[in-house]
Amino acid sequence: MPFPLYRPRRLRESPLLRSMVRETTLRATDFVYPLFAVHGRGVLRAIDYQSGKIRWSHDLNGGAGAAGVLTTATGLTFTGDSATNALALRSSDGSTLWHAGIGRVGNSPITYELDGRQYVLFGGGTALYAFALPR
Repeated sequence: MPFPLYRPRRLRESPLLRSMVRETTLRATDFVYPLFAVHGRGVLRAIDYQSGKIRWSHDLNGGAGAAGVLTTATGLTFTGDSATNALALRSSDGSTLWHAGIGRVGNSPITYELDGRQYVLFGGGTALYAFALPR
């Protein structure tokens, strides 16, 4: 059977499943500056897509990191650096808001919501680390 051309409703049979697969609407103001990791330099840069100018640059402690980058509509950027830290940066200026030494971050962080609480998940070393703000 070819890929379905319809959306299966089985994912919406309970309120919990419906909340997990609900659709969101994005506006132009929800987008942040594009971020680029500079290969071999250990630098994360935000580039203004209209002018091409570098808005900010954040040093990732030397060598090139393997971590991906996650940005949120609320102005946060998550990544990892070469010094085995998970990082939360302010998307507007690249300043470090938080960091935690968890081992080499070799993947892109993800975010999810569980029981009304927002989490960010990193793979560090050989473990997964989930972080949330205090209640």
